[in-house]
Amino acid sequence: MADRQARSERSRGVVQARPRLAPAFVAASLGVATLGLLAFLRQASEAVSIWLTWRTAAEMTGPGAIAVAVWLGSWAILAVVWRSRDVSRRTAILCLVLVAAGALLAIPPLDRLFL
Repeated sequence: MADRQARSERSRGVVQARPRLAPAFVAASLGVATLGLLAFLRQASEAVSIWLTWRTAAEMTGPGAIAVAVWLGSWAILAVVWRSRDVSRRTAILCLVLVAAGALLAIPPLDRLFL
């Protein structure tokens, strides 16, 4: 019975994961996307750059701290909300797209293509 259910879930595109890993995976992708977006906005706008540059720290400290806050905050929220939820392939693909977009936006030569 359990084998039949596992095959049925695999055919529907449900990836069996530990419940604690799904929130961490999604939260990490949100953190990377946030860092990439803030790095891009810092380059695009002088006002955003001033707001994100903290007085005694390096230029990327503001975006880095905000991205870490988004990562940890979303992990805490999703750990409660997704306590026993499985991650579908669609969710995994969305997370990979967020990571790729965040990484591409944070790379300096590529952000100049959009500015």
